[in-house]
Amino acid sequence: MPLSDDNIDKLKISMSDRYDVAAKFLDLENLYHDKNLNKSGIRLPLNKPNVMTAILNIIIENIPEIEGMSLKNNILYDLNRFSEHVSRFANLKTLDLSDNKLNHLNYVDSFSKIEELQLKKNPVAESPSDLTYVSMVRKTFPNLLKLDGVILPPLISFDLGTTTELPPTLGNVFIVPEAKEIVIKFVNEYFGIFDSSDRQKLIGAYHENAVFSMSAFNRNDSNRRDNTHHDYGGLSAYFLCSRNQQRLQDPIKRHQQLQVGHHSIVSLLSSLPATTHDMNSFVVDVSAAETSVLYFTLTGVFKETESKAKYPQMRSFSRVFVCIPHGGGIVIANEEWTITNTSAESIKKFFKSPAPTPSPSPVLGSPPNISGPSVKTNELSLEQKQVMVQKFAQDSKMNLVFSEQCLSEQGWNYKKAADTFTRMHAEAKIPPEAFQ
Repeated sequence: MPLSDDNIDKLKISMSDRYDVAAKFLDLENLYHDKNLNKSGIRLPLNKPNVMTAILNIIIENIPEIEGMSLKNNILYDLNRFSEHVSRFANLKTLDLSDNKLNHLNYVDSFSKIEELQLKKNPVAESPSDLTYVSMVRKTFPNLLKLDGVILPPLISFDLGTTTELPPTLGNVFIVPEAKEIVIKFVNEYFGIFDSSDRQKLIGAYHENAVFSMSAFNRNDSNRRDNTHHDYGGLSAYFLCSRNQQRLQDPIKRHQQLQVGHHSIVSLLSSLPATTHDMNSFVVDVSAAETSVLYFTLTGVFKETESKAKYPQMRSFSRVFVCIPHGGGIVIANEEWTITNTSAESIKKFFKSPAPTPSPSPVLGSPPNISGPSVKTNELSLEQKQVMVQKFAQDSKMNLVFSEQCLSEQGWNYKKAADTFTRMHAEAKIPPEAFQ
């Protein structure tokens, strides 16, 4: 309901008293407790749409030259009303949003001329690190010079003179030809079962002591407000079992979210929404392929098939598989699954043409028989090395320190490290503290 004419007149008087003509600055801090308005029995919470709309209209009609404004301490949860009038605040350079309830910076990203910003005492300012916080804010306000009273260092930029295009992505990458056949067969069979009505059949795909973790997060996609046909959030089913370390700070809870053992893993997978994967979206990157281990990353897109939404909810994912030979086939020893909402680009690109029909067979591929060179140390990421250390510690029963030392000394060649361990253990050359 719009404010009454009497209330608007009194609000104009109060705003006139709060406006610094010389500085072109309007101070609306803690408007609800404005003394002049309160004396007249008027209390105007700025977080109410009708109050915010009235104030914006007054500014546009009476002080269009405004260059600075404080909305401090008004219990603001968002600034969506600004988005309707953003073009009218082209000269705004200073904005104080501190001591509110803002969880995001949506709707104010068009204030491109903002040079000084106050955000402290807002949830959005509670970033794990100062660097992450500053980087996030600068993406929204590229001309920002001062944040929360601190002068920011200048942005590093490069004058290349000419337009440079990034090289095209390589798509699927396999270290040796033998790995391609194994991985493709595995992927077809695994996701044939995963997309079926009975994921319990996946129990044969995991080692009995396999380890599984999931991390879910919302993609910051600037195009998401322009597309109303897909759910860009709605990841609650995945957040329940997510170990996203930026969201989950408690180390005990992180450990509880780690799934150990094939029964625990398949039980979790069976509890998640039913899916259909678009295999045309799949990209495979094999990082290590030896007779003792097969390490690859799979990225792609899937949609939830039993959603009550008018349009199927689409997700993007990355799954890192560490597989080992077992019983005439291969099984998953370790998996890390990252999931997020799908980008607008992926929505337009995938699920447009029929994907190959995966085999429903629960029997997984043959063990790798690969004679190619082992992966060099500098080709392994820190994450990959950590996975290898955990697997080696599990197999050898040594602690992580000695397991990492053994792998490092053997050039991160898992087979060579295992052979060395077996030999030295038989010769009683491994100290007792290695097993503590």
